[in-house]
Amino acid sequence: MEETFVHFIWQYQYFSRHNFVTTEEEPVVVLRQGMYNRQDCGPDFKGVKLQIGGIDWFGDVEIHLRTTDWQRHQHQLDAAYNSVILHVVWESDGTAYRQDGTKIPEVELKSRVEGHMLEQYRHLMQSPYAIPCAAGFQETSSLSRISMLDNALMQRLKRKAAGILEWVEQSEGDWETAAYWLMAQNFGFKKNSDSMLTLARRLPLQLLAKHRQQPVQQEALLFGMAGFLEQGGGGDNAYLNLLHREWEFLSQKYQLNAKAMQRQEWKFLRMRPSNFPTVRLAQLAALLQSQHHLFSLFSSERPVDELIKILRTPQSAYWQKHYDTGKASKSKMPALGLSSAHNLLINTAAPLLAAYGIYSDKESLIDRGIQLLQQLPAESNNIIREWGAAGLVPQNAYDSQAIIEQYNEFCQKKKCL
Repeated sequence: MEETFVHFIWQYQYFSRHNFVTTEEEPVVVLRQGMYNRQDCGPDFKGVKLQIGGIDWFGDVEIHLRTTDWQRHQHQLDAAYNSVILHVVWESDGTAYRQDGTKIPEVELKSRVEGHMLEQYRHLMQSPYAIPCAAGFQETSSLSRISMLDNALMQRLKRKAAGILEWVEQSEGDWETAAYWLMAQNFGFKKNSDSMLTLARRLPLQLLAKHRQQPVQQEALLFGMAGFLEQGGGGDNAYLNLLHREWEFLSQKYQLNAKAMQRQEWKFLRMRPSNFPTVRLAQLAALLQSQHHLFSLFSSERPVDELIKILRTPQSAYWQKHYDTGKASKSKMPALGLSSAHNLLINTAAPLLAAYGIYSDKESLIDRGIQLLQQLPAESNNIIREWGAAGLVPQNAYDSQAIIEQYNEFCQKKKCL
């Protein structure tokens, strides 16, 4: 038995209220069960309104599996719990007192919850499957599925938007910088996202903008700061030698050496050359060269096809023939792939629109982010396949993003109830 089960029962009032009385036989009427307190401190439900023994009470509710958990958690020593007007327990095994010494009325729910509710809870909590409800999922109504996806998608967008808004605050309200950080992070994809974000934070967008008219210098700054230009490329790598010289000059001019990363901070192992961080960095450099304002690019009303074309801007000539510094490719290195471009739009454009919509209080921007996801194809990964086996096949990126959120934030955390 988990305490969260009792939280759930109280939150949705899934218990019998017939002859509902305290352990001392005082009648209880729930007028308002309160708001679930998801913080780490304070009573579990705030703003509760009850009638106990014919008297109206306003305050909080604390929930435990047993009465003695009150003492075990030392709430009797905490003034924050003096506002508790009712102690809700699964099983009563004592008496709870506030810090001021007053006794707290208590109700026991053990005999008031239907057996099938507890049986279903145990079935879900003890399920060995990644998606605990997989066996019965196909029995759910289409309305329930749509509601689940809508809620999960909005939670995902708001969670990502919150992170972006923190970056905007850190950059003193500079949305272009926040967009640059987000785009760089996403260009690292799964394995090198942290390294790409570190690079973007250490190499200011304003500095790159100063050298917008000199593509070689922009690449020198990016590859040098990333730690890929510690040595020149030898006599047969004229372009790499040029980047190395430019980096030495620019790093001294802007005092960047102390901030430069090391090559070992990047992951190359078990990756295809087209996914190497050097190639992704070259593709990011090409995008930054072609687009002077990333935030304006993604907050504009450009068609999806046009955005994809821009993201797939070919990298410079050297990086079309090399997959690493000084390592030539036998075939031409491709520009950003179509599925990668879709991934960048899903994880960059949609959250940016949601964040700016929240920031400017314009719901239309959030709606545009949602519409963008609905126009992009569904992602394909192990999580999507797990849900597909359970009978839920995504139709677009809106669905797949919702499915990923549901899996990560609910299934994996056993929040089934």
